[in-house]
Amino acid sequence: MQVAQSRSTSNGMNLEKKQFSTKVNGKTLTLEISSLAGQANSAVLAKHGETVVLVTVVMSKHDESVDYLPLKVDYEEKFYAAGKIIGSRFIRREGRSSEEAILAGRLVDRAIRPLFDQKIRREIQVVVTVLAIDEENEPDFVGLIGASTALGISDVPWNGPISGVKIAKVGNEFLINPVSSDLTKPEFVFETFAAGRDGKINMIELHGKEASEEDVLTAWTLASQEIEKLINFQESIIKEVGKKKTEIDLAEIDSELRAEALEFLTSRLEEAVYQSSKSEFHEKLADLRKSYFEHLQAKFENLNHKAAEFLFEEAIDELVHKQILEKEKRPDGRRLDEVRELYAEVGLFERTHGSALFIRGNTQALAVTTLAPPDAEQLIETIETTGKRRFLLHYNFPP
Repeated sequence: MQVAQSRSTSNGMNLEKKQFSTKVNGKTLTLEISSLAGQANSAVLAKHGETVVLVTVVMSKHDESVDYLPLKVDYEEKFYAAGKIIGSRFIRREGRSSEEAILAGRLVDRAIRPLFDQKIRREIQVVVTVLAIDEENEPDFVGLIGASTALGISDVPWNGPISGVKIAKVGNEFLINPVSSDLTKPEFVFETFAAGRDGKINMIELHGKEASEEDVLTAWTLASQEIEKLINFQESIIKEVGKKKTEIDLAEIDSELRAEALEFLTSRLEEAVYQSSKSEFHEKLADLRKSYFEHLQAKFENLNHKAAEFLFEEAIDELVHKQILEKEKRPDGRRLDEVRELYAEVGLFERTHGSALFIRGNTQALAVTTLAPPDAEQLIETIETTGKRRFLLHYNFPP
């Protein structure tokens, strides 16, 4: 369903709005496109229930001198979205991003990033701002479809649209885009957020209690069906109001350099990558990289080091993916159903309340626990939750 509205201000300015609506599990999802944030390349106001998210997309006019896609996804929570005035005793405003905001931003980023041509060197920013939240319809779903639609209707080159939905198993029932209260029921088993397009899923999040593979696959099948409906919905919007995509000069690599690099690596790369231990892998790869650059420098007087490094990493990526998909072989020799050797030990230190060491292959985790009285609980105030936290996890990753 589409509704077009226009409103004139006192000075005669025409603020035309176009609204596009569809149903998601019986609830209305509305995407509104207007002159709001008119200086951005595009903007979409997405509404689901009383949860409202504004997504803006901006692309620079020139290339950056970097060797990667300079894409930034920013997810902003505003306390006013929940009708709250919170913060510290002396500063009543937003501080650093909450854990929920960081995870929601990563969810959007991981879904949309693979659909960009990785050779683009123009800075692109996607900002998702939560304007209102009804505490039942979660903003991550709204933020993703808003970001996808905003990119789709903009002049930014992008191979979307994409979409994603949350599926939860509560008791014996699978719920599509469950409300927040469903996820706190005693019968809750798991929830998963899946995103993708064309019948394929490219981003997954899942957490909960123990779940069978059969149930998880059922959830993803349901998600894929809903995703296709939402993509068709977006494509109809893009067809009507989408801008012509900007033609960008991509960072192309000299064909002679590419041919020389691949010829050198083809016969040597597999031997270097496929090692039983990580230390041997890094040692062999470092030796290969050194001889690789020495070879190219001898062939090309003005060697483009960034392009050569890109080709080196690209060749590794292609080899690893091909071996996994065709031979189910990973770099350390394990098959897809094999795990690394496991080791665990508890009670390492006498002066702490608890301690444990867990090792999987070359990955080690040392955990130390401390017990404290009830008055040490942490007060938590975010736009989605208000309460106390009695379990605190501090994660450190030294070099």
